[in-house]
Formats: sequence, structure tokens, C-alpha cells
Amino acid sequence: MRRKLSLIMTTILVVLAFTACDGKSGSKAEAARYTNYIEAIMDCSYRGEVDRYTEVVDATTSEAEEVYKSTVEYYAYQLMAYNEVAYDYVSEDLFNQYVDLAERVMAKAKYNVNEATKVEDDYQVKIEIYPVDFNDITTEEVESYIDEFNKMLEGIDTTQLTEEQIVAYEEQYGQDIYNILNKYVDQIGYKDVVTKVVIIEVDEDGYYGIPDEDWYDIDDYVVDMK
Repeated sequence: MRRKLSLIMTTILVVLAFTACDGKSGSKAEAARYTNYIEAIMDCSYRGEVDRYTEVVDATTSEAEEVYKSTVEYYAYQLMAYNEVAYDYVSEDLFNQYVDLAERVMAKAKYNVNEATKVEDDYQVKIEIYPVDFNDITTEEVESYIDEFNKMLEGIDTTQLTEEQIVAYEEQYGQDIYNILNKYVDQIGYKDVVTKVVIIEVDEDGYYGIPDEDWYDIDDYVVDMK
């Protein structure tokens, strides 16, 4: 069985503290602001588009770049975990290859953020997400390779392996899996659209955002790790 990690974008979670209302409650400007808020964070996180993020969230360019970097690295970890790559053992060079892979897959992110609408006392934003099919198109070859790798280890008493030997096996496995995944990036397509509706939460000081759980859902839908 393949494991799955949650994509936890810790830098995103502080956005609430930077984002305040401008006083035009109940207006078209307020609805547009919430739409821009969601869209700017997603564009920054998945595509590295930082300019609008810095304006909407009142952040520096370096803070916006850190959001993107963190998102890419967490997805790299998630890709490795999903494909049983032991990221604690692989070399820095191989990890960086997975980071580059994650960046190229995330560049395929496809979504549409609809205009915020007011429902009773709350504003809601509907997000239409088209999950990438990367895991689907790579599964067959990855699982075939896993079978071959396990057969190679048959008859080997792994309890007698040295730390260096274990690292070597894990590096070989991780590199071979990367080589498989890398071949499919240009073939990425999209699965059926998933609709996610989020409610904007506004605190007593006028700061707004959406719950952490909603960000986690959005993350998982975008890269099809739900």
C-alpha cells in the first residue's frame, strides 16, 4: 500500500493575520476582495505568482516566495511518500530533483475561483478544481517497478545490511521512481471537476480568512491526493 501525507502549507496559515477588511461591508468591493484573496493565495502557492499575493495579503515579496517554496517542497515530500520513497534516506541532490518535479506538476494546476456571494450573513466562494491525473497515469509503471524491486530484494537478509547499504538501496529506488515519474509530466491531464465551497470567516477585528481544513482540502484536490 502507498502511504499519503497531508499537504500542510504552514506559511499559508498565517494569512489570516495579514488580511483585514477595508470597511466596505456588503458591497461589490467586499465580494471582489474575498475572491481576490482566495485566487491570489492559490496562484502564489501553485504557480509562484507573487505580485497580487503581496498586495492582497500585505506581505513582502520574500514572504510570498516562501509560501510558494514551502508548497512545492511539501508536495515533493508528498509525491515521495505516495510512491514509497524514503525521503529521510535520499541524497540532497535527489530531493532537489523531486522538488523540481513537484514544481513542474504544480504548474499544471487548473482551477477557477468564482465571485464571492453573500448567503445570509456570510460570504461564500465557490472554487472549481480540476485535479491533475498524475498519480493515475504513473501508477501502472510505478507498481510494476516496485514488484521488480521487491523481487531483487528477495533472499537478502535486510537485517544484516549496513546503514550505507540501506542508503544505497533507498537512493537507487528513489532515483528509479523519479525517472519514471519524470517521463509523465508532459502527459498530465485532468480529472472531473471538483467543487469546493468555502465560507469567509471574519473576526471581531476585521481580519478574514478560511478554516485550515478548507486549505487542506483545496491542496489535496489540486494535486489529486484527496
